[in-house]
Amino acid sequence: MTKIRFAQSEDSGKITTLLNEGFGWDIKNVSADFFNSNNIFCLVAEDVTGNIIGTATLHIIQKIERRAAQIEDVVVSKKHRGKKTGQELIKSLVALSKEKKCYKITLNTHKETIPFYTRLGFNNEQCQMVLKH
Repeated sequence: MTKIRFAQSEDSGKITTLLNEGFGWDIKNVSADFFNSNNIFCLVAEDVTGNIIGTATLHIIQKIERRAAQIEDVVVSKKHRGKKTGQELIKSLVALSKEKKCYKITLNTHKETIPFYTRLGFNNEQCQMVLKH
C-alpha cells in the first residue's frame, strides 16, 4: 500500500534523485525555500518500507479575485510505474486544490501522458506559450 504525505526538507535528496532520473535533469538538490513556501505543496508517495517512490507538486497562484493551481514535477520511479502511484498523487493534489479553494488546476504534459491525465478528469484545452531564459 502506498502512503501519500507532505514532503519535508529531509526528503530533498530522495526527491532530487527522482526528478533527475524521471526527467533527465542534473539538479544538485531541491532548495530549502521550496519546502517553506505557503503556496507550494509537494507530496511524496512512500512504499510499504518507507522508500519515496513518487512525488508531485501543487503551486497555488493568487489571481485578482480567485486562486488557481498548477501541478508540476509529477514523477514516479520506473519500477513503480503502472501501480497507480501517480494516480494517487494526482488525486491527492486535486483534493488539496479544492481545500485551498482553487477554481481550476492546470498542468503541462507530453503527448504520451495525455491519456493518463484524461482518465483522471483533465481536459486538453488551450495552447501554452513558453519563453525560456
